[in-house]
Amino acid sequence: MCNLYPKDGATNLAYTSRPLNLHTDLVFYDETPGVLFLHALEQHRGIGGDTILSDGFKAAEVMRREYPKQFHILSTANAYFTDRGVDSNSETQSGFPYIKLNRGRVINLDSNNDISYIRYSNHLLDSFTDIPVGEVDEFFQAYKLFYNLNMEHSLHFKINDGEMLVADNHRVLHGRETLQGKSSRHLVITYITWDEARCRRRRLQEKFPEILPNLP
Repeated sequence: MCNLYPKDGATNLAYTSRPLNLHTDLVFYDETPGVLFLHALEQHRGIGGDTILSDGFKAAEVMRREYPKQFHILSTANAYFTDRGVDSNSETQSGFPYIKLNRGRVINLDSNNDISYIRYSNHLLDSFTDIPVGEVDEFFQAYKLFYNLNMEHSLHFKINDGEMLVADNHRVLHGRETLQGKSSRHLVITYITWDEARCRRRRLQEKFPEILPNLP
C-alpha cells in the first residue's frame, strides 16, 4: 500500500504535481498485480488532478484491425521496464538501493490469440533495448501510436473525497492531469492478484448463490 501525495524531492512522478501519462502499474514485475484500488482521501481542490482512464484492450483491438503491422510489433517485440531508487525506513531513516527490472511485451496474447494483458508505461520504459537496431524506430512509432489510440478513447473525471476507483491493472491504463497550484491531494493505492479476487468471489458465490452469478 502506498500513500500518494505531492512532496519535495520526489523521484517518482506519482509523488509530484506533474501530469502522469496513461500507464499500467508495476510493469517492472514479472507477475503484475491484476486489481488496482485507488482511494481518494482528499482530492485536489484547484484546477487539474483529473483521473484519466482508457480501455487498453479496446485500443489494442483497434490497432490489430487498423494497424496490423504495429500490432504485430507490440505483441512480439520485448521491451525492458525498470524502477531504480532507495527504499527508506521511516524508523531508522536508512534505506537500501533497489533495481527492479522486467522484460516483456506491451500487448500480450494468450493461446487463442486473444489479448490477455497490457504492459505499458512511458516513465518506466528502460532506455536499454535488445530490439535489433533496424527495428527500433518502428517499435517506438508503434509504442506512440498505441498511446495515441488510448488517449482517443479515454475518460477524464475527478475522483471525489472518499471515493475508490477499482480497475483491472492488466487491461485499464490510468493517468492524471497536472495539479495546478499548491495541493493537499492524498490518495492511497494498493493491489491484489486476480487469483485472490476470484477466490473471494467463488466463496461469496457459495454463500450467496441467489445474488451472485455462477462465473468461473
